Amino acid sequence: METTDSLKHFTLLRQVITQASSGTIFFQAPKVQSGVVNIQLGKILNNEATLTSLEKFLHCKSMVVCNLITTADNTSDLPRCSESVLSQALNHVTFDADMLARLEKSFLKLPPIKVSMKPVHRYGYQDGLTYMMLYQESLKKERFTIRDFFSLRPSYISLEQQVKVLILGYCLGLINPSRKVCEADPHQQVSHRMNIVHRIFNRIKNID
Repeated sequence: METTDSLKHFTLLRQVITQASSGTIFFQAPKVQSGVVNIQLGKILNNEATLTSLEKFLHCKSMVVCNLITTADNTSDLPRCSESVLSQALNHVTFDADMLARLEKSFLKLPPIKVSMKPVHRYGYQDGLTYMMLYQESLKKERFTIRDFFSLRPSYISLEQQVKVLILGYCLGLINPSRKVCEADPHQQVSHRMNIVHRIFNRIKNID
């Protein structure tokens, strides 16, 4: 899925999770804000230090460095879960108006999407209803876009709530480009139908 500068670090996290990769995402943002997110086979380490780093990671407006370092993992026996850790981090993160505008603009540039169903409340995400709205609305339109989602926002849902579920779905690989609708050549369609009719008539003639 094509991305913009504001989504590049989210894209790295998405790739590591969806491709079940292992390593440590090291990042550094302006004002000496840095951290590491340890991931094994696509699962994020579930501890307080990682949660704190992940909150910083999600909150960064820009990155000086953001790389995946593949190193030997000495914490393989510790609990990991990308869904619950990311949900917890998003529950605690708040975005100012400038950050929301940046993220909204970036998400608007994505192509039409398809959304996978996921009971995100089971992972402790506090706004499962907004994710459910995203999923249900995506089923109503063949080429559903992020712009559609933003334009459908009811008064009781904020832009921040929408942006957060987009981050959650995007990073977990639940939001993907929709399949292009292939329009077959009309002549090929007619020919295909005629072949079917021809086969049916042949079968009828062969019935004793």
